[in-house]
Amino acid sequence: MFRFAGALGCVLVAIIAVLPSLVPFVLLRHNYAFAVRVSNVVSFIVLFGAGHSWGKHTDASPWRTRLLLVAVGVMMVAVAIPLGG
Repeated sequence: MFRFAGALGCVLVAIIAVLPSLVPFVLLRHNYAFAVRVSNVVSFIVLFGAGHSWGKHTDASPWRTRLLLVAVGVMMVAVAIPLGG
């Protein structure tokens, strides 16, 4: 029973993590290319906020952690764009 609860918790966390990036695709159905870029920006904002929280909880510099997470996100998008993403 506890395994099922843990699995359900993991699925819920994954769904909640994806929702902010999914909203632009729902709102901008007719312009896919623009929705992808807006989704990227929303993801960067979420990473910025997560970096602050992560930095506070690990006693690291929240600003440094924010910028590190956003930089990793930007690098991933920079790699994905030439590959068709």
